[in-house]
Amino acid sequence: MTREYSNLEKEMKIQIKRKVKSDPHAYQLFERKQYDRANVNTMFFLDLSYNQLTGAIPESLGKLTFASYIRLHVNFLTGSIPATLGALTYLQSLRLRGNGISGTLPETLGNLTNLEYLFVGSNSINGKLPESFANLASLSVFDVTGNYLSGHLPDFITNWTSIDKLLLNGNNFHGKIPAGIFNLSDLKTLAISDVGDSHFQFPPSTNVTSLYTLILRNCSITGQLPSYIGNMSSLANL
Repeated sequence: MTREYSNLEKEMKIQIKRKVKSDPHAYQLFERKQYDRANVNTMFFLDLSYNQLTGAIPESLGKLTFASYIRLHVNFLTGSIPATLGALTYLQSLRLRGNGISGTLPETLGNLTNLEYLFVGSNSINGKLPESFANLASLSVFDVTGNYLSGHLPDFITNWTSIDKLLLNGNNFHGKIPAGIFNLSDLKTLAISDVGDSHFQFPPSTNVTSLYTLILRNCSITGQLPSYIGNMSSLANL
């Protein structure tokens, strides 16, 4: 190794170290020499959407440590969502809609605290929404439309204060619909349907003022239709 090359490599390492030092996790990996010149400020994409891919999603995708976006939607994928994806702590977007995925939603996905977009609609997923999803405080879009999910709609949904689109329709939920959903001030699309025995009543007031779409179809709603719905000038569908 020439002296010039050695000095250049040292300089590159110094620059990488500076870039990652502000991120404790990345810096720890760097110090352990596991970082291997990756830059967490770069967006790492895996986009294989709109193809004819078949079979199960490989568990090995959980090794894509610094992946930011994984897009596998609209294929012919089957099997369950690998629990290993919960190791992708830098993941911001996971799009799996429009496949033949079955099984339950892994609890490990609750580790993805940077996740902003979760699209798993139009599959055959069953079971309940995992309690670990209470940790997904960065969510902007949550789409589980058109699956076979069941159980109660958990109260932790009302803590997703950054949520823009909440799409829960086309499942088999039952029981209480959390009224706190109507305090999610950033919410623009709310879609819930086919909730048995909810006995839901609209709250007397709301912080939601920018809805473009409100769907509460076949949800056992009782009580009065509140006047504030008529004041939502942005409302597109009811």
